[in-house]
Amino acid sequence: MSRKSERELVVRQFIQREEQMHHPGYDTELDFYEGVSDGRITDVYMELHDGYGEVDNPVRGVLSTNRIRNLRYHIIVTIAMISRFCIEKGMEQMESYALSDYYIRQLDETDTEDGLRDLHRECVKDYSTRMRNLRRSRVDSIHCIKAMDYVQDHLHENISLESAAKAVGLEKTYFCRLFTQSVGMGFPHYVMQEKIKVACRMLEHSEYSCTEISEFLAFSSGAYFGRIFKEFMGLTPMQYRHRSYGKHWNR
Repeated sequence: MSRKSERELVVRQFIQREEQMHHPGYDTELDFYEGVSDGRITDVYMELHDGYGEVDNPVRGVLSTNRIRNLRYHIIVTIAMISRFCIEKGMEQMESYALSDYYIRQLDETDTEDGLRDLHRECVKDYSTRMRNLRRSRVDSIHCIKAMDYVQDHLHENISLESAAKAVGLEKTYFCRLFTQSVGMGFPHYVMQEKIKVACRMLEHSEYSCTEISEFLAFSSGAYFGRIFKEFMGLTPMQYRHRSYGKHWNR
């Protein structure tokens, strides 16, 4: 970087501090991309309407003095990040890059603010839906697919076998047997597995305490959360955090 560029960077940082403008937290950004790549459609929809829909908010930085170009650049960055997170979670590289290229070309041909924002929302929903369908594709039973969707939409709650069976319209005993045969594990095990996945992401990318994570995922107690976490991961939550915090891109 040239001296002129260095000076410009220092000036920009000074102005941001004076105006109290900050880029969104690293943890917040990663949580959004993780939500899309996990196919957590409900969470993604909420975030689109609660902050991430304003992708060009000034706190995210100004990439161009031209309002339309600035919005377009921010959306392109978002698409590039999402495409790579989805590849990490199992989407074929060719599919992810082709999808990314398609939306970026659409952005290049769109010159209105409403059109660009619509494309941003469409792209995010498209990726998250494809990732959810990717997870579903390994299961034959439509009832089990519905149950898996039910779990993803209620991870912050206490999910029981009874509530899931009722949600998919099956008798509890039959549902339990069907889920084990179709998915390859019992329903309670699947619920805990999915909760522990979220707990791992929170330990890696956030500063929430173990107690807060336990409460967020509706575990009955912090001790129970710690025991279940160690059964799945072979480490206590704190050991996992010390080993993994902030190391997403080094995996």
